[in-house]
Formats: sequence, C-alpha cells, structure tokens
Amino acid sequence: MGVEEVEVWDEAVDGKALLDILYWFAMGGVDRMFTRTLSAGLNTLGGRPWAELTRVRKAMAPQGVTELWLARVLRPYGVRPRTIWIGQESAKGYVEEDFMDIFRRYIPRSELEEFRAKCRRSQELAGTKAEASHQG
Repeated sequence: MGVEEVEVWDEAVDGKALLDILYWFAMGGVDRMFTRTLSAGLNTLGGRPWAELTRVRKAMAPQGVTELWLARVLRPYGVRPRTIWIGQESAKGYVEEDFMDIFRRYIPRSELEEFRAKCRRSQELAGTKAEASHQG
C-alpha cells in the first residue's frame, strides 16, 4: 500500500467519516470541493480517529488525512476523486452528489438527524446575527 497505512474501518467509523464529509459540504455551502480542501477540513476536526488511522509506517507519527489516504478510504464505496472546476481553477476533487447514496446508507439516522438540527440552528443563528447587524 505504499507509505500510508489504511486500516479496515467498522461501520461506526465509516459513519463518522461520512458525516464529517457531509459537514464540510454543508458548511461550505458547495456541491463540489477540491480534495486538498476536504483533507484539510477533516484534519481540523478534533476527537476523530484520523490521526491513528493515518500513521506513517516508518515513524508511526500521526500524519493526518492526505489526498491519497482519502481516495483509498472512499474507493470501496465507489467514490473517486475526479477533475473538477471551481471558478477558474481545476484540480482533483469530489462532487457531493457522488456521496448521496453512501450518506444515506452508512450514516446512522440518529446522527443524521442530529446533524440536520445543528445545521438548522446554525442557519437560524446566522440569520439572527444578520438581522441584528441591519438593525444596529
């Protein structure tokens, strides 16, 4: 497998990884994202198993999510990075539509409902702040 080590995940970890990917698409308000952006976003989340699951074999030091690691993890689900355009720039990335079936299949319903509620609260809070700034 080269330099990186990919361990077998159980469904609970799959759900967390996919929920985090859904989070980055939702919070960015985008339907496509460069792989480097998604990898960097996943690395900002605390308390996730990525550091343990992405150790470099030789040093056994945490490396974090890389583009190659992410592609290897998503490949069994039929999701592969492809060349996408965002504005005037093209690079390898992912399209949210490619994830929709696996989001439904692997994210536990309770976690998905909790996620949707948090998104609604965030949107409501953003709307309240916007109204307050217009009134002030």
